[in-house]
Amino acid sequence: MFQAFYRLNDNPFSNNVSSKNLFLSEHHREALTCLNYGLNETGGFVLLTGVEGAGKTSVVNAFLNKVSTTHDAALITNPSITELELLATICNKLNIPYRDASSVKCFTDLICQFLLNNDAQGRSTLLIIDEAQHLSTSVLEQLRLLTNLETDTKKLLQLILVGRPELIQMLKQDDLRQVSQRITARYHIPSLSQSETCAYIEHHLRVAGHHDPLFAPAALKAVHRYSGGRPSLINQLCEQALMIGHAQSKTTIDSNIISTAVSQTPAIKIKPRDDRSLFITLTAMAASTIAVLLTLTLTLTYSVPNKPTDRVEKKVMTQTAVMAKQNPPQPLALDRDVHSERKQQDSIAAHNSLTPQALSDKAPGSVEDNNGDTINGGDGLSELEETPFTEPETEHALIELSPEIGAGAKALSNIDSNQSNVPLVQDEQNWYVLQIYAGRTRPDDLSRFRCENINLLIRHHNETYYLTSQHLSLKQAKQTKQLMTDRCQIDTWIKPLPKSWQALVASQN
Repeated sequence: MFQAFYRLNDNPFSNNVSSKNLFLSEHHREALTCLNYGLNETGGFVLLTGVEGAGKTSVVNAFLNKVSTTHDAALITNPSITELELLATICNKLNIPYRDASSVKCFTDLICQFLLNNDAQGRSTLLIIDEAQHLSTSVLEQLRLLTNLETDTKKLLQLILVGRPELIQMLKQDDLRQVSQRITARYHIPSLSQSETCAYIEHHLRVAGHHDPLFAPAALKAVHRYSGGRPSLINQLCEQALMIGHAQSKTTIDSNIISTAVSQTPAIKIKPRDDRSLFITLTAMAASTIAVLLTLTLTLTYSVPNKPTDRVEKKVMTQTAVMAKQNPPQPLALDRDVHSERKQQDSIAAHNSLTPQALSDKAPGSVEDNNGDTINGGDGLSELEETPFTEPETEHALIELSPEIGAGAKALSNIDSNQSNVPLVQDEQNWYVLQIYAGRTRPDDLSRFRCENINLLIRHHNETYYLTSQHLSLKQAKQTKQLMTDRCQIDTWIKPLPKSWQALVASQN
């Protein structure tokens, strides 16, 4: 099948673990050391735990191969048995003959005699129970009683319990406190780290006869992320990826093949993210947020009572209605304040409506009065000029608020309570860039930053070099960032396009 296509001698990720393809990480070697320590003690229990597929069985097999010359070992892999069945299984594993032994006492006497004979011959007896979390309380108590068989110097039977982390919790029960006190050595095998996962895959490929890199670096990271560093899941995922790569005639296993293999491996709980579904969800959340903000702002606007000046104006107009026909009254001081405030607001609104081009056409240091006439004011306009954008000399850029939310908040802040029916005007397009690098050194080698067909630009500002994309809309920036993170494993930051880069971008398009 795929063995011939990838020039492999056999299946490198088979579940059949042998001494030939056995991979022992640092934690697996520490587990072996713990088992050897427990074996050299005078007796008691040794506890070895780990999550499903962490490599416990591989460690036990390697340990049995090492002690087979000095010990008679019995390995029990089906612990869902009764006390009597346990004793009978021990006799079968150790080749202890028995006839019509139908009681616990008969089996115990036979096992005790075998242990004494073994000790007289200079050999030790070892009992290993795999999947020990399925043992009942009565069977565990029977095992504790078996370890009571001893001489003046040592225990005649040494016991190793192997199981998942539930075994640790089970031994904390009050009924099993005596069994827990007998444990002389404990070790928990953690999952493989990312570097150990890469070494595990390369080791199995090398043993199978493939010495060149077969998995892309991004694919190795994806295998570790989806498998959680558990060897059994690594084997399933890599084997499925090789079959998919062979079907697609791919000489290199990339992250896309791993994503496909994950979707076809039921044992893996974490599935690849659906970018389209995620984008739709985020868009709906943003729309709902804008709607809530709009509703809240309008509610607060219409809930404000009439201004005191409005009530004063009504009272004055009522009292002077008759006199107004004969002698028009002079404006009150309060009325003058109100009219002055409104004129000032109209002047500010007229200034904000000017485009940058209109501002540039006027003479430096000139402003307009309320009648539209130009007044020379020295450096008055310099305060209204836009402050140049200064690039921060850092490698991380802050992600600003979504432009849709920012535009909505800005428009709402300009709505007057008496002019709420004026339609909102949408802001002009905001541009963004994806920043990949920022530093004092020019990034001449861009090959490690390449991703799909994304064009990169090198910019220099304030003695700092920046490696960024071309200008993008916020939607394009988010989609491109997702692509570079998932497919290319490149970290990027979305940041607004600085004003000082507008001309540079326009010249390079």
